[in-house]
Amino acid sequence: DFHGIQCAVATLTTVRAYEKLFTTLPDKEKALAVVSAYDNEKWNAYLREKLGHGAESIIAGEEKERKYDKAKHAIRLEKIISEWNTLSDMVKQLPKADDLEAFMKDIGHPTEPGELGLTEEQWSEAFLMAKDIRDKYIGTRVLWDLGELEDAIASL
Repeated sequence: DFHGIQCAVATLTTVRAYEKLFTTLPDKEKALAVVSAYDNEKWNAYLREKLGHGAESIIAGEEKERKYDKAKHAIRLEKIISEWNTLSDMVKQLPKADDLEAFMKDIGHPTEPGELGLTEEQWSEAFLMAKDIRDKYIGTRVLWDLGELEDAIASL
């Protein structure tokens, strides 16, 4: 499917993840534990397995950006926690996932990865890797910083 169609389904998925995430408070210890357990070499091997040669630009980007650096993560985590109410208010301004899904269905737009010909495994892998595709701080990075990315994927 067209990239825009894929992005719309991904947006719906992300809004669902945000809605679930912002029903609780951040768990700082969980987030720090996830980062502590992170193995960059293992992640790079996973990227190479899934993306082949295309993984090299992602890996090079991380070498430059250093988003997985534990000290940088701790700073981001403190900022997220200190701004939690503001972030929560921002998420509340997004269209509700149910409303977005109803609109998409009304116009005949796909709402689920299977409608794009993707398996649940493929969609989960894409959601997991999305945080590394570009040098942008996107929803999947917020989820990773909070130690919630794996849980969000499990609930897709």
